[in-house]
Amino acid sequence: MDIEMVERHLAEAQERAALGEKHIASQHKVIAKLKGLGADLTEAERLLANFEDLQRAYVADRDRIERELAELMQSK
Repeated sequence: MDIEMVERHLAEAQERAALGEKHIASQHKVIAKLKGLGADLTEAERLLANFEDLQRAYVADRDRIERELAELMQSK
C-alpha cells in the first residue's frame, strides 16, 4: 500500500475511534439517567458493553495502521 492510502485509512480509523468514545460517553449518561429513574439497566449496560468491545477493536485497528504508516515512512 502507498503512504497516501494508509494515511486515509488512518484518518478513517481515528474518526471511528473518536466516534466510539462519544457513543460510550453518551451511553454512560443514558445509564445514569435510567438509574436515577429506577429503570432496568440490563439492556443499556449490554449496549455499553457492545460499544466498549467495538471501541477496543477500533483502537487496535487504529494502532495497527499507525504502526504500518510508521514502517512505510521509515522505509522511504
